[in-house]
Amino acid sequence: MRRRINILPQEVDTLAAQLNKKNQAQVTYHLEHIQLTLSDDADATERKAVADEADDLVRQLKNGADFASLALRYSKGPKAFQGGDWGWMRLEEMPTIFADQIGAHGNGAIIGPFRSGVGYHILKIAGVKGLETVAVTETKARHILIKPSIILSDDMAKKELEGMVKDIKSGRKSFADLAKQYSQDPGSATNGGELGCRHQTFMCQNLRNRSTRCR
Repeated sequence: MRRRINILPQEVDTLAAQLNKKNQAQVTYHLEHIQLTLSDDADATERKAVADEADDLVRQLKNGADFASLALRYSKGPKAFQGGDWGWMRLEEMPTIFADQIGAHGNGAIIGPFRSGVGYHILKIAGVKGLETVAVTETKARHILIKPSIILSDDMAKKELEGMVKDIKSGRKSFADLAKQYSQDPGSATNGGELGCRHQTFMCQNLRNRSTRCR
């Protein structure tokens, strides 16, 4: 039965997107923001200078610089005097330009720089509450099956497989060729031992503003 079930990668991605959209409705983010203003009539030199400054700020932040200090010094955004702190918000409560950038980013992420009509923006996710994410692990496997019998003992079958391993590692023969020639699994032998993809889905929660990894 397992060989008759085929789950396409697109189906896994669709399911993950649907679950993520549903879960995001209950998630709140603590956002910090730096805005570098760029006028509409800025020339190429000024545009490059602002873009370079934005890139440099991101490098500093990723190297551990204090976000609030940089926001107070450089930001021209509406929350600059608060160190760029926008507080806690759900996606539907924050500016669209922020919500569009959140994506799959988690706690502590530095996002940007990205452009808008007023210039460049840098976001930091300083905290997350109520986050539930879906992690999908995909494994592509193939095998060679040798069945012990009255004629072929367990030790003989093992030695036969060990010989195949040596041939594969040395490059004398390919896994697919050996599977087609020797594997006793009729469902996979003709496909070079391919078993297809197997998916495992794990759920994890971050309910107290702390980083959680899926295992």
